[in-house]
Amino acid sequence: PDVFLFGEDQSRIILTVGREDVDRLMDLASSEGIDAAVIGEVNGSNLQINNEISLHVSKLAEVFFGAVERYMLRAVSQEL
Repeated sequence: PDVFLFGEDQSRIILTVGREDVDRLMDLASSEGIDAAVIGEVNGSNLQINNEISLHVSKLAEVFFGAVERYMLRAVSQEL
């Protein structure tokens, strides 16, 4: 499910906006002929998407912000 929900290609992106901006974003997408859907919510310290995914935001941040460093360290260690 995570690949389907978070895979980004030419026709799909994931956006996060504040609750107060959801209607405005949906209206903007509609006015531009873009299909959009609310698929989940960040609530406090947890990301919950339907009954499929439940992850602590700190874990998501660790994975996201450390991705380039982990990739580079792996690439350098393979060259040694």
